[in-house]
Amino acid sequence: MKVEAVLLTGGGSRRMGSDKAKILVDGRPLGEVLAQELASVTGRVTVLGQEPLEGYAFLADQKAQAGPLSALRSFRPTADFVFVCACDLPRFNRTVVTSLQDFMGDHDAVIPSVEGRLQPLCALYRAEAFALVPSGAQSMTAWIEMLRVKTVTEDDLEELGVPLLAVLGANTPGEWSSLS
Repeated sequence: MKVEAVLLTGGGSRRMGSDKAKILVDGRPLGEVLAQELASVTGRVTVLGQEPLEGYAFLADQKAQAGPLSALRSFRPTADFVFVCACDLPRFNRTVVTSLQDFMGDHDAVIPSVEGRLQPLCALYRAEAFALVPSGAQSMTAWIEMLRVKTVTEDDLEELGVPLLAVLGANTPGEWSSLS
């Protein structure tokens, strides 16, 4: 299974109060940490945002802070599958990528669910699904509702040895404290 990754770094980080991709984790910006983790399992990482990360492919946001769906709309996959990762996952673990592959089957996407909430910005998508990104829509839900989705439950993640915190994003300083 040929997989590449996209790392979404272009958000406004309004609720966090500072650029999430630049928050230090063990002395390194989270964006760099995530890009390195993703590259270790996919080989190719494309940063979608407003600033490139040295050593990785880059696709600038067409419109600043227009949301993840807008960034994904302009991305063109080169592999059969794409792991989509937000830059707000302080406990991300590369095993998430390989674990989700086992669930793909004939689905368009494999998305973890924690506490009943889908985590579409820490999920695996079939390349063909990117042709279905709706124009004009801003909500990830609009795209996901068009796809054949396999939901990976908390029990599934635990059975695979994937920590639940590895798929959860932090949007506020309080969430960051509870996850980091």
